[in-house]
Amino acid sequence: FIPGVFSVDHQPNIVFILVDDQGYYDLSCYGAEEVKTTRIDQLAEKGVRFTDYYAAAPICSPSRAGLMTGCYPRRVGNAIWVHRPDSEFGIHPDELTLAELLKQNGYATACIGKWHLGFKEPFLPQKQGFDHHFGLLHNLDYYEAIHFEDQGGVPVLRNGEVIMQPAEPAKLTRMCTDEAITWIESTVKDENSKPFFLYMPHTMLHSPLGVSEEFVGKSDWGELGDATMELDHHIGRLMDKLEEFGIAENTLVIYTSDNGRRPGRNPDQPLGGSKLTTWDGGLKAPCIAWGPGLGIQQGAVSGTLAHAMDWYPTLASMAGIKVPDPVILDGRDLSGIIKGESKEVSYQAEGSSLNAEVPLR
Repeated sequence: FIPGVFSVDHQPNIVFILVDDQGYYDLSCYGAEEVKTTRIDQLAEKGVRFTDYYAAAPICSPSRAGLMTGCYPRRVGNAIWVHRPDSEFGIHPDELTLAELLKQNGYATACIGKWHLGFKEPFLPQKQGFDHHFGLLHNLDYYEAIHFEDQGGVPVLRNGEVIMQPAEPAKLTRMCTDEAITWIESTVKDENSKPFFLYMPHTMLHSPLGVSEEFVGKSDWGELGDATMELDHHIGRLMDKLEEFGIAENTLVIYTSDNGRRPGRNPDQPLGGSKLTTWDGGLKAPCIAWGPGLGIQQGAVSGTLAHAMDWYPTLASMAGIKVPDPVILDGRDLSGIIKGESKEVSYQAEGSSLNAEVPLR
């Protein structure tokens, strides 16, 4: 730990919400007119909303690899396409993931949602720093679901045990939120409670979309809008529980997407390109940092150029953790930006090497 910054007893809880395939303009606080995302908008109103934030890649697996390692996906051998169920490789076992870093420094860790970073034993969430895993290892699209046709469909897992098979898209947002709330409550109430890192990579809004009956027809944007409003509702449930458990003041929440989705829909939305492209529409994503009790600015809008790899050193800094040498990072510490202490990004995470000339994985 960095002396004089945090003790184990005062390290912040971290909730990292990663939505799947949500475009830059797809929240009302980013200009969407077809949906009302009231609870997510409240995060922006009481936090920092980034206007120039970019995913690590315009598609699932490389993007997640960049987030988990703080490195450009190519540096860690994850620059190509997505990991299908028959893939022989995944996130490189030699990388120190964000979850491993936090776990080694006193955090309870959970991954609840879609993993998509490899399916062989060395690549699984619990081999990559997570104490607890719930959700999907795969996508639900045809190209992945076909691998499970003779097994009854893609399974929902809890620590390797099948909970549901096949996974039902319309139930997943609620199921993952229920699991997250239960896990947080058990962690907080544990007599040996630790600060926690909850990584929540939602399966929505990836196709096939699913909407529960309660939210069908709620938006003016068809199934996509309805699924977005359902997601917003359950994020609100999670935030309410942080308050109920008395931990909101010591919790940092990051909300973003793994990549873009589509170009703008009106003249006030000029971005072009879509998922799978390196145009802004494929890489630029909504991003909000919330944590009023931790000194995060409230109601701020930041035009700082930021990207997914930045969260690794930023969260380490917020937790008072020194990134060990010789970990290589392409990300930069944004903590001074989100706390309003600096207008300049720190280009070196303490203890790490930035953009070092090292072999790629």
